[in-house]
Amino acid sequence: MANIENTHVKKSKRKVATLILIITLILLLIGSCCVSLWAIFLRDDVPTVAPDYAPPVLEPNAKPTDEPEDTPKYESEEGGGKVTISYETDMTIDLSDGKVYWKYQHPKASNQDVMVQLIIQDRLIFKSGLIKAGNEIKVLDLNGEQVQMGVGHYTGRVELYYYHPETGERAVLSTDLTNITIKVQE
Repeated sequence: MANIENTHVKKSKRKVATLILIITLILLLIGSCCVSLWAIFLRDDVPTVAPDYAPPVLEPNAKPTDEPEDTPKYESEEGGGKVTISYETDMTIDLSDGKVYWKYQHPKASNQDVMVQLIIQDRLIFKSGLIKAGNEIKVLDLNGEQVQMGVGHYTGRVELYYYHPETGERAVLSTDLTNITIKVQE
């Protein structure tokens, strides 16, 4: 009699364990489906890849730097390039006037042109036109970009893509300026 009860208890425990395992697998399957659906349909992904050739539009807000006219350009081997940059780590986005306030200098000595992109939380917020060596920017237009961000402080990165000034071909290397503090205001 004890043997029959023991067998019955073992079978019951196996059934419970099997049921728990099946429920766990079903929950994992449902969770995987939810994550997949979110990744396919609900993510707001904007590619941050720079074009292979320079943007056809020069940055309209770029102004000449205060450097002497006779500043020599860096020399580099064919296919190479050298740049010097100067920038502030604080930036302000004013949603009321559609402007980005940030100082970036691209000195005359640089022998590459540059395009600037701002990325916050893996979203492309804006990209500039082409900035020639010897120019600086202090204000950029959002260019009608729909910036859907709340007022507040963010940390982002600025991606700099370099282009040959004669051919417009993008350089192999780029620069990421990380830990840029961005204040969004209305």
